[in-house]
Amino acid sequence: MSGVSSFVPNETLAVNSSADAIESAQRLGFSVLSIETVAGLSLTLTRLQIPPGLDTIAARQLLTDNIQEETFALNNLYRVGGRRCRGLRCYGPKLVRWRRNALCGSGVRAVMLDTGVDVRHKALAGRKINIQSFTPAGVKPSPKEHGTAIAALFTGDAESTTPGLVPNAELFAADVFFTDEEGNPAADTVSMVKGIEWLTSMQVSVINMSLAGAANAALEHAVLALGKKGIIAIAAAGNGGPGAPPRFPAAYSDVIAITAVDHRLRSSPRANRGSYISYAAPGVRLWTAYPDSKAGFRTGTSFAAPFATAIIASIRSGNSQIRTVEDVERTLKARDPGRKGKDPIYGEGLILAPPNCK
Repeated sequence: MSGVSSFVPNETLAVNSSADAIESAQRLGFSVLSIETVAGLSLTLTRLQIPPGLDTIAARQLLTDNIQEETFALNNLYRVGGRRCRGLRCYGPKLVRWRRNALCGSGVRAVMLDTGVDVRHKALAGRKINIQSFTPAGVKPSPKEHGTAIAALFTGDAESTTPGLVPNAELFAADVFFTDEEGNPAADTVSMVKGIEWLTSMQVSVINMSLAGAANAALEHAVLALGKKGIIAIAAAGNGGPGAPPRFPAAYSDVIAITAVDHRLRSSPRANRGSYISYAAPGVRLWTAYPDSKAGFRTGTSFAAPFATAIIASIRSGNSQIRTVEDVERTLKARDPGRKGKDPIYGEGLILAPPNCK
């Protein structure tokens, strides 16, 4: 997006760096802003203030050139995706052949890395929602619009105007966003990995990340740690359009990347494409919740991801033997709307509800 920063300016991250490496960085003119220990992911991030007169990219390159065998990363910012639009309501569950019943979603613990959630919304009243904020100190919290929409797609009251797929699930929401200098919601790398660490401590089997940004060594480390803990990561593929580069965390190999389609199985014109796309799900003109007990249409791969997360969580809640991405992919069923086999538009195809939810 034009005019929107992709990283926190004037700082860089040292990833699991030694004390000698930090001292070397200080001799180059860097100073330590803070040391963030994310013990649950075996990750230590040292936030370094860059020397005066250097831009952020050049500063990271200076570290990389002069301090060998160490990893330095930008403190990348990750964005939510989607827009309001008009069209059909509530076609999503039918498209993936989802039918709520006593067995479907029983015992599901849904988790999301997103903005805050308006828990006072009528559709979310009485739902089991646990929220922890990881918004950096001294910045303005982001609006709750995006997180409220995602939460309602998961756990919206079945009798409300915005029902969720698993209304009886327990939802854990890590609020990692703030409002940046341009007034846009953004989540920095440090907040992201802290949120991921907290979610891993909640004894969950899946994590929904309806956000996208640049590749980042610290985030990749955190995602790899999820896989080692038997937690399946599902992420939005991105809304940059067919010619856009891969977006992360969706493009990491241990993440299931979800693109968006409409009620006729047409790909969203703004959805990313590429070999990293895993599955498609409803994500065009979805009717869902807005803060202050409002509702509206939303479009974007962000809103497709919860369908995949609910389906995979439902599968895993009934089978403890399904622990890896490969296990999930062997179990999932999909409808192929594109050319035969996996393709860069739909991946393996439209993800479908498990047998107990059909």
